[in-house]
Amino acid sequence: MQSKLDIAAMDARSKLSAAKLDLLRMRLSGRGAENAVGARIAHRPAGENPVSFGQERILFQLLLEPDATLFHIPLLVKFDGALDRGALEAGLNEMIRRHEVLRSSYAQWSGVWRQSIAPQAELAFARIDLRHLSEPERETELSALVAAEARKPFDLAKPPLMRATLAALGPNRHALLLTIHHIVWDGWSSVLMIREITALYKSFLSGGGSPLAPLPVQYADFAHWQRRLVDSEIGKGQIAYWRRQLASLPQYSTLPTDRPRSAAQRRRGASHSFSLAPEAQARLSELARRANTTLFVTLLSGFFAFLFQVTGQSDFAVGTTIAYRTRQELEKLVGFFTNVLVLRADMAGGPSFETLLARVHEIAVDAQANQDAPFERIVEELAPKRDLGHNPLFQIAFVLHNLPAERLELPGVAMTVAETDAAAAAFDLVLHVFEEPDRLKARFEYDADLFDRSTIARLASNFESYLGNLLDDPAQPIGCVSRLTKAEEGRILAAAQSGLATVAPRAILHDLVDASAKGDAAAVVCDAERLSYAELGARANQLAHRLMGLGVGPDVAVGVFVEPSIQAIVAILGVLKAGGAYVPIDPSYPAARIDFMMEDCRAAAIVSMRTSAAALPSLSAPIVLLDDDEILDQMPQLEPESSVGPDNLAYIVYTSGSTGQPKGVMVSHRNAVASTLARRHYYREPVGAFLLLSSIAFDSSVAGLFWTLADGGILCIPDERTRRDPLALLRLIERHSISHLLALPSMYFALLELSAIRSCASLRSVIVAGEECKAEVALRHFQQLPQVRLHNEYGPSETTVWASADTLSAPGSHTVPIGQPIPGAQIYCVGPNGDLAPTGTPGELWLGGEGVARGYRNAPDLTAERFIPNPFAGSGARLFKSGDMGRVDADGRIEFLGRIDDLVKISGYRVEPREIEAALLRDSAVMEAVVVARVDRRGSPRLVAFAVLAKDTQNLEGDLKGRLSQTLPAYMVPERVVVVPSLPRLPNGKISRAALSEFETEPPAKLQDGGPLDDIELLFAEIWQDVLGVDRVEASDNFFDIGGASLSAIQVIARVQQLFEAEIPVTILFDAASLAEFSREVVRIAGDKTLPSEEFDALLRPNETESVQMARSGGFDV
Repeated sequence: MQSKLDIAAMDARSKLSAAKLDLLRMRLSGRGAENAVGARIAHRPAGENPVSFGQERILFQLLLEPDATLFHIPLLVKFDGALDRGALEAGLNEMIRRHEVLRSSYAQWSGVWRQSIAPQAELAFARIDLRHLSEPERETELSALVAAEARKPFDLAKPPLMRATLAALGPNRHALLLTIHHIVWDGWSSVLMIREITALYKSFLSGGGSPLAPLPVQYADFAHWQRRLVDSEIGKGQIAYWRRQLASLPQYSTLPTDRPRSAAQRRRGASHSFSLAPEAQARLSELARRANTTLFVTLLSGFFAFLFQVTGQSDFAVGTTIAYRTRQELEKLVGFFTNVLVLRADMAGGPSFETLLARVHEIAVDAQANQDAPFERIVEELAPKRDLGHNPLFQIAFVLHNLPAERLELPGVAMTVAETDAAAAAFDLVLHVFEEPDRLKARFEYDADLFDRSTIARLASNFESYLGNLLDDPAQPIGCVSRLTKAEEGRILAAAQSGLATVAPRAILHDLVDASAKGDAAAVVCDAERLSYAELGARANQLAHRLMGLGVGPDVAVGVFVEPSIQAIVAILGVLKAGGAYVPIDPSYPAARIDFMMEDCRAAAIVSMRTSAAALPSLSAPIVLLDDDEILDQMPQLEPESSVGPDNLAYIVYTSGSTGQPKGVMVSHRNAVASTLARRHYYREPVGAFLLLSSIAFDSSVAGLFWTLADGGILCIPDERTRRDPLALLRLIERHSISHLLALPSMYFALLELSAIRSCASLRSVIVAGEECKAEVALRHFQQLPQVRLHNEYGPSETTVWASADTLSAPGSHTVPIGQPIPGAQIYCVGPNGDLAPTGTPGELWLGGEGVARGYRNAPDLTAERFIPNPFAGSGARLFKSGDMGRVDADGRIEFLGRIDDLVKISGYRVEPREIEAALLRDSAVMEAVVVARVDRRGSPRLVAFAVLAKDTQNLEGDLKGRLSQTLPAYMVPERVVVVPSLPRLPNGKISRAALSEFETEPPAKLQDGGPLDDIELLFAEIWQDVLGVDRVEASDNFFDIGGASLSAIQVIARVQQLFEAEIPVTILFDAASLAEFSREVVRIAGDKTLPSEEFDALLRPNETESVQMARSGGFDV
């Protein structure tokens, strides 16, 4: 916004009040300021040389980043003709003499910044000769020169803060590079320089003196006037306006980036130039005329609407710069006058473009009327959360360059101002639009540490397409306007449907197992127990006959309440062969949850073992005991005859539900067969032996179970003790020649911590799934097992375990993709209005194909909401709206970006916080409750509950957590239940989850310090802190009270086993849970072993403290 707003256009808007128009005219003419602080900008008192607020902002930033090049402005001017270098040099030095600010230096006096003005300062010209180079070589050299000069620091104590290099390019061809510090310069100054140099050059060339009239005031006069203005009543009123306007402004933009933001910005700038469609200028101007507004407002509104689609945010701010030369005395003055306006738009509900245009018009008018408030004072007043990685209040900016064009001509010499790449990035993203007589040119400047050039190029293409579509029908809602060109839409659809090929014939799930049965070959092994395919089939057939006698048939549910074991596999196959749908139940679930699941699925029977059945609640369904040989032995071993078909249910798996109870996902035989056969197509290798690590209640068990048995492989099931012992698991892999395993990434990382994993020569493929895979897992894998293929799978229960996969290579970025659709699947990345999201843009992942489940048990409304007709495919096709966010790159690979709701993954399990909240509210002591997921320093989510107690109720934090464990599985019980007097709320009455971060969630400090830790306790404290993501551990701390769980216990034991090269059972963390007890027990078990110091790096890699470094230098003898 480099020029004044068109007041005539604004006057025509009937909605703009007369008072507001008068105020705006007064502000833009400067009369309001005159009334407040005097009739004109007067000369400052002698000896007073304050800096302006803008200069103060720069000086403060330089204290934080002394080497920052952000404020170095490159200006490259090319001359074609007989240039008089002496006249040019004299002209620039005359400018320095005229403008005091160009002779200013800066220093602090008693903590206050002041400028000193030197009586004279000389600009020395450096000269280089590039005439010997070819044209391309010269351009390359000039670009390198611009970059090198921009990187060189300025000494703020030595004026002039300007450098000049004159390059000879050829006969009568030169280039002048000026590098100027922003503290003395702005965009308007560049225009003034062209004017003054043109006049001075002409005069000096003919032997004359300066033709320019003396300046009425100097920059320091302005700075003095500005400070008086801001302290006046008008200034205070404007500050109050901004305080109201920006109240509760979201601090950060959610603009998606290619890389995570570092703690401190490097501000590595780059730019991408493009032109808007030739007709865009006329169409925008015509719309502005009809709306009685300006081109600036129309373009800004289009940019707001575009960002609304790209970010999904309806409330955010965009910054813009104004020349801030509202007074006549300032128009011919060089200096840093630029102010920043923070323009906040309300796009709630996705208004039409016409409505948004009217809103932005009002915002722009008000902002202009209050432009005397310096941005620095606004930030100081609002006191937003500050960090070095973000600009305060906004991170995206828009600038329209519509200053009148200057004649770029000297006597006998043509001048051209060349475009230079941004040396540093002032913001994450800036859209510059340049108004030219016949077109609009544009340029995105961006932070190259955050964005790839290809991403910005796509963004530019999407913006141009979106703006054109927006202008076609300004009455349509801004969220419904497509950003895609037809060509890009075709490419995106092709990538989304890359797995369309049908892979599932009309088959039944257990028929796949029977078809590959290898008689006496081993099918399932667990510890010393082994079942051949023939034995497995016979036992499953006997159970099937027994269940059919109890009325089990197609779509009839049967609970499977068995610990992971060979008997669990018999139970699952038996239920399937009977025609029923198995419902896996983890024996560790609370009785109330088991009771609900069995009632909800209307289980006709429950299959269990004598040892497990004792834990079952009282249920009406009959219990079939697998170890009741007298009954099962009487059943025939022949295959039962069942009428089950592909569309009947194979299983129902329960996941956390937002209604307060778990919800059952109904998976058909067609779904499960498609999922299993897709593995054959994708992996293209038979399974030799598969290590089944998950509980059968966790549906990732489906992946390995049926894939392995359908391939005639061996399914290896570790017992409970081995499952919790990383070293024992590795020995199991060696003993049974495991070729494939599937694990949570966090679980697999614990195995990778052990050097013994390198001995697992039989491994061919490792699959990670169930939670987001971090880059550190892939990196560690290729360090330890470079010869083993690593695959990352993604997919919810509703798409039968998986929907996409990626075969990983050594990571070169911070993210691990979830790949492309598997055979038979489609994945669409969809915007908030159901349209395809452009490449690289976040959207919700809608999943289609043969794996899409039937729906939720006894929840027709929820099923209709989440399972929808596929709008991108033929009739009858369905999609599952996953609630997961992702984006698709140019190669069609998908990056997982989190959730659109509050659902989180804890140890691979889906957890709906609202189910935990409902459980808390069922307690009569609790009036209100909210559950949030906090991310620890390792990036792992941890549940924290906040509860408001009923009146006259004592603090029950510990009791509430215990009561929850009676109704919820262990993985759903929050790490802490924090009792608060009330829950923070937004103006609309909703709970402010962001404000909950201000509540203290760490356990209260102990009344007595347990004393200093000894050397071995220090070592284990480091391990606990790193795994649990806590800052401090004391000797008396209980592992499970400070956030420990089964999975994190395995991770701790893996590191300890690696350190001692000894088999340390995970059970000691349950038996000796305090740090002191754990340390003593490890020392006792490890015996007379010396800790090898070379292992410390791998073990304590992330956050090694000084105490551990000291301990490592001498080693420990235990």
